[in-house]
Formats: sequence, C-alpha cells, structure tokens
Amino acid sequence: MRKINISIENQNGQLVWSEQVYVKKDGRFSTLAIAGGSGWDKSGTFKIKVDNNLETKSKTFSFKV
Repeated sequence: MRKINISIENQNGQLVWSEQVYVKKDGRFSTLAIAGGSGWDKSGTFKIKVDNNLETKSKTFSFKV
C-alpha cells in the first residue's frame, strides 16, 4: 500500500495538523482531523494539502470558531 501526507495550515501558514494515510487499491483514503489546540483558535481561511511524493494538491476552506 502506498502512503500520502495530509496537512492543514491556518491563515498564518502555521501547521495545525498532519498525518500520513494509507491509500487503498481503488485510490480512496479517509481520516479524521479534530480542530483543536494551538493554531485553531481563530476563524479564517485554512489550507489542506495532500502530497503523494510526486505531486501536491491543495484546497482552502473556511473555519469558524
């Protein structure tokens, strides 16, 4: 099985969560990110990144405290 890296940065570019996840043969994966602790204390635009060591994709999302 191959692994991917998933990370979330807050509006200040601070890493607030990361994990390595195994990808299933059909390309699917899942995990759970809990919004709590340092870096999650303010509302704003956060960025999630997925990296498979060949390419990196990212999306932004809004988080409200």
